[in-house]
Amino acid sequence: MRINPRWLIAGHLLAGCGTSSEGSSMVEELDRIDSTAETFVIQTPVFVSEYERTEWTITAVDSSGLLAESYSGEVSVAATPGYASVVAVAVENGVGVQEAYLGVPGEARLEVSDGAISGQSNVTVGPPAWERNSSQWVLSGVVDQAQHWTYGGIWGGAVATTDSEWIGLFLTTAGQGLESDQERVVSRWVSTDQGETWTLSPDTPVLSDVQAIGLVAGTWEMFSLNEATRTIHRWTSSDQGVSWELDGCSFTLANNGWSQGGVSDLSVIALGEETYRFYYTGWLDTASPRGGIGQMDGVCNQEPGNYRLALSAGNSNEWNSFSMSSPFVWREQGKWKLLATGTSAQNDAPSVGYWWSSDGETWSAVEENPQLSKGIEAGSWDARGIDYPFVVATKGPPLVFASGIPQDWRPRLVRFSSP
Repeated sequence: MRINPRWLIAGHLLAGCGTSSEGSSMVEELDRIDSTAETFVIQTPVFVSEYERTEWTITAVDSSGLLAESYSGEVSVAATPGYASVVAVAVENGVGVQEAYLGVPGEARLEVSDGAISGQSNVTVGPPAWERNSSQWVLSGVVDQAQHWTYGGIWGGAVATTDSEWIGLFLTTAGQGLESDQERVVSRWVSTDQGETWTLSPDTPVLSDVQAIGLVAGTWEMFSLNEATRTIHRWTSSDQGVSWELDGCSFTLANNGWSQGGVSDLSVIALGEETYRFYYTGWLDTASPRGGIGQMDGVCNQEPGNYRLALSAGNSNEWNSFSMSSPFVWREQGKWKLLATGTSAQNDAPSVGYWWSSDGETWSAVEENPQLSKGIEAGSWDARGIDYPFVVATKGPPLVFASGIPQDWRPRLVRFSSP
């Protein structure tokens, strides 16, 4: 049996055994392969983007670093930190090939083992390659009818999924979008093509007089925030978000030093029965909108606790040196992930950054932040920046949505291409 000598040289080196740079003598001896496996060699790119599906080759090699052709079995796969999208790979005739991706950015160690022998490889994982569509949005509200109650655009929501539909719940207003002082209401939209197109259903608000909402993943529970009273209320729906009822679970956000100017935005994670973690924007003062991402844990109708400033503005001259806001938090395979917007100066166009955490409290930023920024086209859908990001979980990599803010302040919902 003969295999690619260049590949085998690489595998031989990874196995920790010496070889000549030419590899010619080794190639001549391939027909006398020792079938006793001593270790595994993992062939992967040295750099990949998070969620980028790449081909991994796992090879059983003998004590000389040559292919153990008679080896067959299943090996377990693990990545540290983070996780791999596969947990096992079948190896036949000494070789197993699998297409997979890694789920946390940073320096990762990929390990395989069958319980007796093992192998490892180091991989640098970059942030996701979410691609900006510069030409079009997927949802704008009914912006061509000046009297329509969704005339002000779409922002600040989330999506629940069923087997056949995506249900989007988004803030809107009849006024001039984010600059309007008219009542903010919740609109319900339906998509059957993973967010490419949306239909308003019903053509009436499903919730009124709320300033922020947060859905609990995998449920029909939604929390709303009243910015004036700093109160959070839970709503439930039995008809997939067409109607909502208060169920008595509520919290009041404390007036911490970093949120003494007010609170806004909302993202919710269920920690257990009747127990939640909330992420929100805390404003330092009212005169200068310097925001940070706050965190609070609460059990329904009990005094909340574990307040902390989860993320604050960055250092001078960084993309988020002035303010942070609009958090969205989700969990994957035991890891916590967060998108949030930042600005470098007052009235600056917001951009979206990305962080991850092992516990939902201490966050690590990817080196390449921000991930999503406004384009350079004058008059484009994101001329004033990109804000209000959220994620929709799928069977593969998650999809990212955010609101582009055009010159008229009426946000458009944008679907960023999956990696």
